Amino acid sequence: GSPASWYASIKNLRPNLLLNYHEFLEAFVHCFDDTDKYTTTLAKIRELKQEPGSVASYASKFVEILANLNLDKESKMDYFYDGLKDPVKDDMVFVKKPKSGLFEDYIKLIIPIDNRIYQC
Repeated sequence: GSPASWYASIKNLRPNLLLNYHEFLEAFVHCFDDTDKYTTTLAKIRELKQEPGSVASYASKFVEILANLNLDKESKMDYFYDGLKDPVKDDMVFVKKPKSGLFEDYIKLIIPIDNRIYQC
């Protein structure tokens, strides 16, 4: 249910929780916290797409979500690639992954591709 209905039930059934912040917080987190953050976050990464914006905008959102996952470099690049627009993917055939193997360098290679496509 909603936090408001949860609070109403606490107020009526367990009013002592309202007197102890730590117990109240523990009960709230127990009720509303995501029990499988990894799976939820991974689903967000898989659902994220570049459409309709730029690679730079997509990368920013991707990195924000990625902060909650511990993925290896290759997986980061693969998931990022999956969300790119098809024209960008098509042009990436001519681009090799960065020698450094760093995800940040991978993004830096892709942004100019998207910029060229946008200019055409």
